[in-house]
This record gives sequence, C-alpha cells and structure tokens, in this order.
Amino acid sequence: SAGRSVTIAVIDTAVDADHPDLQRSQLVTRNFAGRRGNPEEEDHGTAVVGLLSAIPSTEKGLSGAAHEARVHLLRGCWQADNGRGRCNTLTLALALEAAIELDPDILNLSLTGRRDRILDELMSVLLQKDTRVVAAHDETRQSNARFPAMQEGIVYAYGVERDAALEPANDVLLAPRHALSLTPMGGYDIVSGHSIATPQLVAMAARLMDHHDDATRSDTIMNLKDWLADYYEQ
Repeated sequence: SAGRSVTIAVIDTAVDADHPDLQRSQLVTRNFAGRRGNPEEEDHGTAVVGLLSAIPSTEKGLSGAAHEARVHLLRGCWQADNGRGRCNTLTLALALEAAIELDPDILNLSLTGRRDRILDELMSVLLQKDTRVVAAHDETRQSNARFPAMQEGIVYAYGVERDAALEPANDVLLAPRHALSLTPMGGYDIVSGHSIATPQLVAMAARLMDHHDDATRSDTIMNLKDWLADYYEQ
C-alpha cells in the first residue's frame, strides 16, 4: 500500500484542491493564514501535496508516493507577490496547534526560518506525541538557530542530484532535489529544492510505516536511512 494506515500533516502554503489529480485523494485543508496571499494560485503547497497525494486523473497524470495516506494541509504560510512563501509566528503557531490536535504520524515541514521560542514549545508537544517530523534543511542557519531546531524526532531533508557523493550528518537525510509535481489550475511542472526533497522522504516514511505498523519513531527513521543507503548505492 501507499501509506493507507498513515496520517500526514503538511504545514505550507495553500493547495489547489480542485486539481484533477487530487479529486480522489484523502485530502483535508484548513486555512490559518487568513486572506494573506492568493490561496487559489499558491504553487508551493500544491507541489508538496501533489508529491504525497496525487492520484492520476488521466494516463498522463501524476501519482503521489503516499496517495493512500490521509493528508491534512494546514495553511500556515502564504505566497507573497514575489512568489516566495512567507509565514509568521501566529500563523505557524495556529497550524502547529491544529497538528497537535490532529496527532499525525508524520509532519511535513517544507519550510524553515529563524528559531522561535513559542514555536519550539509547540513542536515539543507534538514530538511528545511521537510524531515523526521531516523538515527542509536550512543551509543559512545553525541547527540551534533555526526552526525547527534539532531535537530527537526531527530529521532534515537535503535535496541532492542523483549522482551526488555526500556524507550526510545523522540528522540529515538525502533525497532527490528535483521532481515533477502539480501546479495550480490543473498544471504540472518540475520543482526543486530541499523543500521538494521533504515530501519525498515523508512519502517513503509513510510507506515504511505501513509495512511496519508497530515501528517506533526511531525505528521509522532507521528504516528510512537504511532504504536511502540502498538507493544511493545502486
């Protein structure tokens, strides 16, 4: 199965839930960013959710790697006029509170920012509930100066080229930097970055959890590392 027994929370910009390849997915959306941005045209959240949840509407459609999972898009960010995603402490805190209430198996954070004491406290509560957290790697900040800050239960996704020869740290997992995913208004495009590596790792973690439904959080992360080691050795 492709994550059938797993619940995934995604904190990101909005998703185009009307995209044909999301019509049959188990997708729930909630908005904590209010009227900021234009939810109907935000492509980042649409791309992230597509890599998880898409079910092809035609023979040329996209299949998300965890398309049987229950995915909750918690809009805690919005897309600014320059195309970049923006969040603030309030919107992220509201989205994290919703995630705590949801108690997901995995949290996808394809975002980063400076460390914030309020967000740290909410993240600690979520981690105490045994949620696995996969966040985009932040090359501009030390691990103790960024959100989410490094702690047990959090791993960072580092997007690489297929033939990359890198030795990741214990808290960093490598995944493909580029992917084909969904765009608003029923489209498709190539997307790139650490934030795109994140849902690919989340999807694989969901599939592994389906095969090992009694696995602890540490077991899931170890299984994921073993699978990735095999992948990059091939």
